[in-house]
Amino acid sequence: MNLRDYTAKIFEISIVVIALILFYITKTFDIGTWYNITVGIIAVLIVLLLVVVYYDLTHNNLKNKKIGRKGQEEITGFVLVVVLVAVILVVFLGITLRGDKSNSQESLDVSHFLDSMMEYTTDCALQYEPAYSELDELFRECYSNSDKKCTSGKGICEQAKNISLEILDASWPTGANRPVKGIVFNSDYEINNSVIANVIKIERGNCSSSVIGAEHFSANLPGNIVTSLKICS
Repeated sequence: MNLRDYTAKIFEISIVVIALILFYITKTFDIGTWYNITVGIIAVLIVLLLVVVYYDLTHNNLKNKKIGRKGQEEITGFVLVVVLVAVILVVFLGITLRGDKSNSQESLDVSHFLDSMMEYTTDCALQYEPAYSELDELFRECYSNSDKKCTSGKGICEQAKNISLEILDASWPTGANRPVKGIVFNSDYEINNSVIANVIKIERGNCSSSVIGAEHFSANLPGNIVTSLKICS
């Protein structure tokens, strides 16, 4: 097999290898549709580039002129560089997207937790028992009338904070030797994205490291109660 035939074989094998790598990444990392489209576009561009050079090598050059050994070596080197760059690019892209997918999933988990937490039925009844309020309602009432009390005589704001502490400590225990180093739980009343007043703020541990989080919105016209939770690991 001469150098020209060897170069052609490299093209054929490289196209198959790149296709297999892209297929592996999209299936193994389970990335979203947008990422699949991005990977697909990159794959198409790389394959088209290889096809153009391959066509020029096997058709135009063979029919119209002879390729010298130096020219064949240059083409072979170019092919190897393209293949190497393509492999590095798709592997790097796959690893990057996997990291993004992981962070997105973790943020989604925090969002689900926060939504469930705000729907938690407390032991505080605002009018009569057993019409106990959800935690979300206590936050709204705490902002609207911080002096209001539950039928048990306990203050609404005090109950809202104590119940939040219990849930957070049980669900996200913090510590230097724990996976979760710290948390920041905050609830503000906002109008047009401007903070009007703080309702509740809870901090645990050290939150100077990497952070994932989510927000929960509760309508309280003319604004919203915006409750956020940040998990630091």
